[in-house]
Amino acid sequence: TEPQPITNYDVNGDNTFTVADIVTLQRWLLNDGTTIAVPENADLNHDNVIDVFDLALIKRTLSSK
Repeated sequence: TEPQPITNYDVNGDNTFTVADIVTLQRWLLNDGTTIAVPENADLNHDNVIDVFDLALIKRTLSSK
């Protein structure tokens, strides 16, 4: 069987967890008009704020994958 996609960090809504999710979150934080498709997946530290700390966590999570 094929591995299931990891969707709990899927920020851009494509049903996978890739570097594209990091790019989406980074661009959103830079306020460039990018939207976050799944905001609840962007709050990685569950403090009800999407910020640079979540970006750091998503980068660490992907690099350890």
